[in-house]
Amino acid sequence: MNHQSDGTEPRPGKDNGPARHETSGQHSRNLEQAHEDLVEEQRRRRELLWRLKEAPLDEPVPDLMIVANAAIARSVEAASAFAAIEYELFDQMLRDAAPIAKLAHRVRVAVVMPPRGNGAEEDRGRARKLAERIWHVSRRVFLLEEPDEEVQFLPADILDHGQSWWPEGEPRPVVEQVSDIVPEEVRWLWPGRIPQGKLTLIAGDPGLGKSLLSLEIAARATREKEDWPDDAPGSPPINVCILAAEDDPADTIRPRLEMLGADLDRVFIIQGTVNKKSVRPISDLKADLRTIESAIREHRIKLLIIDPISSYLQNVDTHRDADVRTAVQPIVELARRLDVTVIVVAHLNKGSGRRAIHRVGGSIAFVAAVRAAHLVVEQPQRPQAARLLIPLKSNVSAPKPSLEFKLEERGRGHPRLVWIGESDLSADDALSAPDSRNDRAKDLDDACEFLSQELEAGPQPAVELKEMLAEEGFSRRMIGAAKKKLGIRSRPDGQAGPRFWSLPDPANDPGGPD
Repeated sequence: MNHQSDGTEPRPGKDNGPARHETSGQHSRNLEQAHEDLVEEQRRRRELLWRLKEAPLDEPVPDLMIVANAAIARSVEAASAFAAIEYELFDQMLRDAAPIAKLAHRVRVAVVMPPRGNGAEEDRGRARKLAERIWHVSRRVFLLEEPDEEVQFLPADILDHGQSWWPEGEPRPVVEQVSDIVPEEVRWLWPGRIPQGKLTLIAGDPGLGKSLLSLEIAARATREKEDWPDDAPGSPPINVCILAAEDDPADTIRPRLEMLGADLDRVFIIQGTVNKKSVRPISDLKADLRTIESAIREHRIKLLIIDPISSYLQNVDTHRDADVRTAVQPIVELARRLDVTVIVVAHLNKGSGRRAIHRVGGSIAFVAAVRAAHLVVEQPQRPQAARLLIPLKSNVSAPKPSLEFKLEERGRGHPRLVWIGESDLSADDALSAPDSRNDRAKDLDDACEFLSQELEAGPQPAVELKEMLAEEGFSRRMIGAAKKKLGIRSRPDGQAGPRFWSLPDPANDPGGPD
């Protein structure tokens, strides 16, 4: 049978049926390939995540580069030693992976910002936010600009030579590589005993001549290249500044300096600071540090004497290490910055039977903060006739021999310091020698006086009182004896709170054993 044509002829060169099937097959293959690529990409990401945060500690992990998209990530990994991941996936990683902190201290991360323009501001903002989030986890992140078109990847050693990024407003450490530091010799005011540009401590009991000794050092420093008492060579004369809380400048400091032969034109005393036409005395090293620094700069001071240091530490608990370190550190930095030698004078505590280094009044942080420390004590073999200057600590030289000196009365009743010679006594030997001032009865009286003064204002925490007494050098046995002698009562704060000590009050304080 002949069929009439309906007038629709196939278009030349096109077979509609087969072509339609071929297009559909190609599309299926494309979908399969895309799925395989996605599976491979996910596998690669899981492997990368495992390498970053789960790999054994002895297994090296790659530096990580975070880039705008997966295509750049693939090209980076193909052409460099970096592992790479795009913004979005790493953002998910930060949110979803709780152990992400494990990678923080093992991996250096570079966040790459795309070039400006072409709508990249959103990605640049995302890069900055990612960098900040990573920084809060690792404190080690680099924020880099994407290379130009001629450079296809960043060299792996860019992290070795670049500076890590820091968010705006966050405090940034100042770090110096030791190989870049120019070595310097320690310089001395008194060779082997008082280093230049650092803190030196002179401690002793009242009345033994430590203040006079500090003025003797000042006087020698103002004279032209005069040898020191141990025959160490002197230096050119320098200007000296004195902060003295206990001695009057007119009737004590000047006459003593004259007796010691000081060049008075080179000695300055800070009387105070002017504020609205009134003079306020210097009373706090922290509050008055700028005034002290201004005086040092204006008068070209190279030696500063602070006598005693405790009088210039307002609102500082001198028995607490942290408080003392915070208060003294600005003076340490001032000494280094201005290259000025600082001598601080301190008292000894009242305890006995402890190592000499623990006898300096207040916290051990006083001794820790200085580079050299000396004790002024009675010569135990001639306690009324001679004194000893004994090295207690030196971080910058081998210890020098102890020096013996005596005080002689001269004109107008002012003493003069006369050097006798060297001594082989150590600080521990001198302080442990029999001495009526340090017998048990006097220690007990001192401990009782200390406790009475502290408790006069009312009950105080027992733990803090014990710490303060220990810092003053009293043993646990002595503290217990003083508590018993004073009849101190001990009771808890509440049902199970810490113990408080108070002076006896029979009317309404039944007390109880500690």
